Amino acid sequence: MGYARRAGLVTIAVVAIDQLAKAVVRDRIAPGEDVQVIGTNTLHLVNARNSGIAGGLLAGQSTALIIAVSAVALVGLLWIATRLAPRGGLAWLPVGMVLGGGLSNLLDRLTSGAVTDWIVRGHSGPMNLADQAITLGIVILLVLVWRGDRAQHRAQTQAAASAPLQR
Repeated sequence: MGYARRAGLVTIAVVAIDQLAKAVVRDRIAPGEDVQVIGTNTLHLVNARNSGIAGGLLAGQSTALIIAVSAVALVGLLWIATRLAPRGGLAWLPVGMVLGGGLSNLLDRLTSGAVTDWIVRGHSGPMNLADQAITLGIVILLVLVWRGDRAQHRAQTQAAASAPLQR
């Protein structure tokens, strides 16, 4: 199975799981309700609406602006994905995670003008599974790029060291 197909399957899975979780939250938790899961401030669930992006950034701005910013970010990710594809390895996984998270949140904005956030850890603001997929995907992408760059540098250094001296 190729890179694009694997990334596409991960994207579809993230969107499906995130949208299902948000639907359950909207159905089972009333807006403003706070459901303690672990400890007093360790993990609790809420039904919150985020009209902005990434932790409320751009909250209060027009939906069109937020959708445009999200779309540009997704296009940028697709460009990065095409650059990582030749490297092989696991790059398809984080690309699918970030793309799926971004598309799921974009779907919320297009259908209701805001994203449903519901997971609260400690004293952080509410987030959702799409946000988690985006965050973890970016971390994995950075590690893969860093490891790939280090391996490429090592290979170039070894090639230069083993090349015969030119006179």
